[in-house]
Amino acid sequence: MKKYIVPGSLALMFVAVCVTFFWPLSFARVIPAHSVIHVTFADFHWRPVVGFFGDAITHTNYKVEPDHPLHEEIRQVFNRYKYRRIPRTFTSNGFSGPVLDGYTLNIYAFSPDGTLIDDSFMNSLHMQGIARISVNSKTHRLYGGQRAVQTLMRKIRTLIEESEVIEPWEW
Repeated sequence: MKKYIVPGSLALMFVAVCVTFFWPLSFARVIPAHSVIHVTFADFHWRPVVGFFGDAITHTNYKVEPDHPLHEEIRQVFNRYKYRRIPRTFTSNGFSGPVLDGYTLNIYAFSPDGTLIDDSFMNSLHMQGIARISVNSKTHRLYGGQRAVQTLMRKIRTLIEESEVIEPWEW
């Protein structure tokens, strides 16, 4: 009986690690159905001066109310994708990396009265066009990698910019 304890424990730990890092997570808990969605695109206009952006970043903000049809369309796009934890998830407070495609996508979900959901700064999503994404200020990886992140960012941007009823909004 004793000869099975160590191999059994190792097998159990292996399964636990695999489930922790490879279990697909859904965006449904990040963007609840009853939330107000704030979408921000930060467009980077590169300058010849290295390391200085100054006014070279343009922020465009959009606000989508829960009763708006675009709200459900945005949620459906996100629900087509899954993400997973990576070892850095447990030690990070977000991430920084290169900005691909020249813009970033930030999404925040608030309760309809404008307060944070669950009294915390959760329900946030940040994408820079690389495979790593920040969900609730923790680094994760989108299944499908960098190409999936860039496709998701383009779909959200296209949805919002082609909508004639959503206008840019200032925080």
